[in-house]
Amino acid sequence: KNSHAFLPNFALDHIINNLNLIKKDNEIIDLTSLEILGIGGEFITEKSVLNFYNNFNKYGLKYSAFKSVYGMSENSGIITTTDYLETLNFQKINKNNLFIPKNYDFTKNETTVANVGSIFENESILIDFNGDIVDKELYVGEIIISTNSLADGYLNDLYERKNNDDFIKYNNMNYFKTGDLGFLYKNHVYLLGRKKDIIIIRGKNFSPYVLENVISNNINIDDAKVVVSSISDDDNLYVLIDTHHRDVENIKKKLKNIMKD
Repeated sequence: KNSHAFLPNFALDHIINNLNLIKKDNEIIDLTSLEILGIGGEFITEKSVLNFYNNFNKYGLKYSAFKSVYGMSENSGIITTTDYLETLNFQKINKNNLFIPKNYDFTKNETTVANVGSIFENESILIDFNGDIVDKELYVGEIIISTNSLADGYLNDLYERKNNDDFIKYNNMNYFKTGDLGFLYKNHVYLLGRKKDIIIIRGKNFSPYVLENVISNNINIDDAKVVVSSISDDDNLYVLIDTHHRDVENIKKKLKNIMKD
């Protein structure tokens, strides 16, 4: 009879893949009492949400229970969330309708973006658009936040650092730079991905710099770049290299062994 549950996006798929271990013989799963199923902690994909719903609606799960939650787990509480009477939705966004900075662009003209909820009262979210701070709709850039829930200990620690770039002042308020990319629309926040160097896939952290150094030291390739790309709504790591005048098959073989280690 649980009424509330919160989990990251990758856990939706994990539960479905392990349902045979979770559900005992002749056991009845009853999700009719679940009013809030909050999803946060990483990028929310439409494929995972719909797949979970299609597998569990026969047990009484209501689609209205799905709520998106956005916050900074290392230093603050929830910043935005889907309102109780709202439904988690995904918008198909055409990049021609957005204002996109020069250093960031979509690979496709149209992409599906999760609405991670409305901005709480007395909270403030702005967008760093190519170094300019804007509070306009549909401007893509780094999300910066001013929130009462930002932990004092974290704040004080940052204040003590010299030349700290994580905070900026705007209209006499302190704002924290989240490292997330997104835009504002009708007082709601839409996430597009991460600007921070650390890549998060299914709850695991990957440092592209560490992987690139390992590749460079072992294969003597100094232009390898580790990237994350979403294919069929599933995030995966890839290594990009210039194959001109190189033994591609030999490099592939070496890369596989290195990445296994």
